[in-house]
Amino acid sequence: MIGVMLVEGAPLASLAFQRGGVTYLAQLVGWGAGPVNPLGWALSLAIAVGYAALSMTSLPFIRKHALRLAPIKLLALPFALITGLFEEWFFRRELMNVLAAHAAGLLLQIMVSGLVFGLAHAVWGLIGRQWRAAGLSMIYTGALGALLATDYVISGRQLAPVAWSHILINLIIEPWLLLGVFALGDAPAADPRDRDTRHSTAA
Repeated sequence: MIGVMLVEGAPLASLAFQRGGVTYLAQLVGWGAGPVNPLGWALSLAIAVGYAALSMTSLPFIRKHALRLAPIKLLALPFALITGLFEEWFFRRELMNVLAAHAAGLLLQIMVSGLVFGLAHAVWGLIGRQWRAAGLSMIYTGALGALLATDYVISGRQLAPVAWSHILINLIIEPWLLLGVFALGDAPAADPRDRDTRHSTAA
């Protein structure tokens, strides 16, 4: 988790330095960024709740530990803020705006954003040496990415709703998702149900 925060936090810090510091980051999460379609906020909450529920239903390891207040859970807060903000800035705002600049229609923007998001998240299954999980992770996170891209469009291309949706998802399911991936790939689980890899929903 620390490694991911460094990898994604460094370009986020650089971006903030180039474009106005903390003020720019505040605008990305909604402060002073202008009004957002209420439907965008409603959809962002529905996506977060639905995806977190799917994660807990599909992966017993997450469901088993979701309410556990272990010290490592403290890492979930900065992890969620950094990854949620950076990934939505990159996979939604930057990627979709580049596509729009090249005359890609909204449907293509949404599809490409979801596909690239899914491909990027397949890495967690590969790290855990779970090839089937990598494929399923790509499918589930690809679908999540497409939903977030749709929400981004509905929100008038304002980043705040999708950023907070992503942040909320990670707050709920991390660090248990990452720990589950490594546990599945490395060692026998204490609870046999923790080895259920039919669905991997890394976000």
